[in-house]
Formats: sequence, structure tokens, C-alpha cells
Amino acid sequence: MATYSTLAAARTAYLENSDWSDGAGDIASARAFRTACRALKVLLPAQSSKGGASLSMEVAQIENEMARVERWLALNDSAQTQASVRTLVPDLRFTRTGPV
Repeated sequence: MATYSTLAAARTAYLENSDWSDGAGDIASARAFRTACRALKVLLPAQSSKGGASLSMEVAQIENEMARVERWLALNDSAQTQASVRTLVPDLRFTRTGPV
């Protein structure tokens, strides 16, 4: 899993993988997009201004994108879905003793 320590790297990864839901859907791109979202939540300033212009970014927007990609991965990423499947097999050696 990639990690992004700079805002520029996180933005680049976010933009490069923002098409994860287009077409067939790419699991690797969706994972990279999720990682970029996590990095952006930490690295993005809530507000920035320069030369009289200001820009604000709602963390909720990134969280919505992240929730969307996580829902998609939960349904489509076999590595995630296989990890959560458990098969219960009865132990046939178990015997009950005493009154019921």
C-alpha cells in the first residue's frame, strides 16, 4: 500500500485514481484512491488564502468519496470479502452426557 507524505503526492494520486468507478472498475485504482483520500484528510488544510483569494475544503467531501469507494471495495474486492467469510463445521466428536 502506498503512503503519501506530501500534499502534492496525495493530490496526484487522488486525481490519477479518481476514475476507479468508471467502466469495469479497477480494484487497484480504488485501493489507491482510498489511500489518497486518507492522506488528504490529514494533509489538506481546512482553509487556505493567498493574495486575497481563499479556498476551503470540506473534510466531509473527502469522507463521502472515501465511504463510496469503501462500499464498492467491500462488494468487489475479493481479498476483503474472503477475509470476512467463515465456515462453521460441527464437531462430530462431541457427545452429550447426563440428563437433558
